[in-house]
Amino acid sequence: MMRMVSAEDVHRLLDYPSLVEGLKQFHLQDLDAAEEMLLAQPAPTGSENVFLALPAWQRDQAIGVKLITVFPDNESAGNRLALRSRHLRSL
Repeated sequence: MMRMVSAEDVHRLLDYPSLVEGLKQFHLQDLDAAEEMLLAQPAPTGSENVFLALPAWQRDQAIGVKLITVFPDNESAGNRLALRSRHLRSL
């Protein structure tokens, strides 16, 4: 079951200095190699639409991927966002 954490919960439970230190320590760890994937194609307007997958792996601990889409023409098409991202993690 996926647990959703609201922005309010994050601010209530985690102070900013601890968050920064935790991220710093995490990024200093050795991680198993995982290649990123970038797919791009031209849009009819001449801009470029992009899909990016950024995997991360910690052997015997967790695996995750950040998925990012960039469709620059979305903003001019109404109320759709040009950039979207999701992070999926499995323990």
